[in-house]
Amino acid sequence: MVVGLSTLISAYGKLFRSRRSFPASGERPTVTAMIPALNEERTIPYALASLAAQTVPPDRVVVVDDGSTDDTTEIVAELATEFDLEIVHRRHEVPQGKTVGMKEVARESETDTVFVLDADTFLESPDYVERLLEPHADPGVASSFGTVYPTSPRAKRQFYHEQVVDSLPEGSVAHEHVRADLAEHASRTGVEGYLANNEAIIGFRNVDYHVQQRVFADGIMRAFGSTLFPVGAAVLYDRERLVSVFDDYEESLGDDLTNSEDIFLGFAFSERGWANVHLHDTYLRSDVPGLRKTFKQNYLWGSGYLQSAFYFTNLTFRFRTHSVPADEKSGVTTDGGTDRGTSTSASTAVTRDEEIESDDERAEREPTPTEDDGSELESEREPDRNPPALKRPMGRLIIAQVLDGLYPTTVFVMLALSGLGFVAIDAVMILMVLEYLLSVGLAVITRTRRVTLLRGLVPFVLIRTVVLPVLTYTYLRVGTDILLGNRDWRK
Repeated sequence: MVVGLSTLISAYGKLFRSRRSFPASGERPTVTAMIPALNEERTIPYALASLAAQTVPPDRVVVVDDGSTDDTTEIVAELATEFDLEIVHRRHEVPQGKTVGMKEVARESETDTVFVLDADTFLESPDYVERLLEPHADPGVASSFGTVYPTSPRAKRQFYHEQVVDSLPEGSVAHEHVRADLAEHASRTGVEGYLANNEAIIGFRNVDYHVQQRVFADGIMRAFGSTLFPVGAAVLYDRERLVSVFDDYEESLGDDLTNSEDIFLGFAFSERGWANVHLHDTYLRSDVPGLRKTFKQNYLWGSGYLQSAFYFTNLTFRFRTHSVPADEKSGVTTDGGTDRGTSTSASTAVTRDEEIESDDERAEREPTPTEDDGSELESEREPDRNPPALKRPMGRLIIAQVLDGLYPTTVFVMLALSGLGFVAIDAVMILMVLEYLLSVGLAVITRTRRVTLLRGLVPFVLIRTVVLPVLTYTYLRVGTDILLGNRDWRK
């Protein structure tokens, strides 16, 4: 929802706070790139080509093939000999999911960072990895990520001519698939071609992604110095912190890190006082699914958010800034228990009631003892590079967004009441029109060359209306899971 409490938080950040700056780094952190892939013969050439063209390419690339039955394996082997990259191919005979691959690569790697790039995504900015490395000079940063826009046929053609055509050998399997994909899109015309090329969903996501990132994520980043979680299509993780989260919850949750692993990881980082840094001016493109899978995608994102808010109760209800020592433990329970700390004397805490505290506004803090609450999933391991953490009051944002997420349900209830004569239908229409006008207005005000307003606004309004019931279903299903004790939450 655009008209809501989280809008006020974002507006506060945009109007009154500057973007966070990071110290200059001496030695560049080393990078292992991990690409999870399952039947990506038409997209993985773009992903690998974009890595090869980076101003700072990764030191090593591991493609985790999750049981592909197409030419993905052959293409990876082919490009490993063509690109100036160390490319390692690892294959799972049976699909195991993205989380399993991330754990394997993070635990076996010896680099400072792990860059997770989806196989259907390519880096539009040639300095994407270089830019993402900058925040990691700050030891309090756990992840960094850029701004994503949907991949359109036009963007794909442009990237092909600028980066791919000269890097793929003529007659190679990779080049054949890329050309076939471009030719297929170009052959579709008219209304049928518009629908077949997924242009309506692309237009919807183009405006939706833009507003969510350029307005809300940027405002949140300014207000808190961190976002709640990274956008998972192309994220640079601090490897030690990533492994520490995986290890902390291995026994209790295994690979079931909610319906969205990147949201869970972001909440875990935030709970520990580590930052998820969004860079507003470096870009990537990622494929979007058709309408039916868009319903599922929205459900996975929404449910992953609610599940993480339930698991990390202490973060959800943290309304004040806390500074904690490096050795304070934290935890999360499958019952929605909190992580209020397990250190009884060394823990320090300070609060600020008036406003969200920025990095340069930290004052002296008074020690406050905390108590062990017996959390079931108590963390027992901290990464080696672990300075005192700033636990930001992200509960203000979480509660605001959870309440804002009730907007579709509110609309449906008001529509039902209007049918019974208790509420004027005009009130419902005014609420919806106001929400759409503000969304469109924000898109226009913050527009860039990557926003296709003329082609995207109508699909945005129509498809946004169609998918509204998904959020109501999401709240009902997650709420039912919590009441019945169902924790089978996995993408």
